[in-house]
Amino acid sequence: MRAVALIALLASPAAADTDLLAKYRSGIDACYQRASDAQAILACDGELASPCMEREPGGMSTHGMIGCIDAETRFWDEKLNAEYRVTMREMRELDAVEAPGTASREDALREAQRAWIPFRDANCAFDYILWGPGSMRGIAGASCLSSMTAQRTVDLISIRETFK
Repeated sequence: MRAVALIALLASPAAADTDLLAKYRSGIDACYQRASDAQAILACDGELASPCMEREPGGMSTHGMIGCIDAETRFWDEKLNAEYRVTMREMRELDAVEAPGTASREDALREAQRAWIPFRDANCAFDYILWGPGSMRGIAGASCLSSMTAQRTVDLISIRETFK
């Protein structure tokens, strides 16, 4: 049942996500660039979806909201992958300098990330199902994916900030 709900959530009717991402990314990119630390980056959450919903024809419809949220999720997924690569490299460098031959920070982060992905998916499938058969569930599930991906991006940056 959970898999069916998640598949329905991920197959949301947002055919133009890529176009929406390209159209509205400048605001969230600027916010991301201005942010002075990881927590300031988290304040950028919604900086793509909100203007998209306000300006797109039908942006405040369920279909429109999900499309805008999905476009922002794609932004956060790009950032997550980039920050993960940087954090993995820094953990590898720390391991080489501080702890050769001991438990690997790089391996531990890889395992944590691999565990986080199904956790996020299950958590957001729950958010989706929680709303029952109504249209709000699509918005809730999409919002969950976006906000959890943004938060994980910030978590990865925070890990690096801890060691600076």
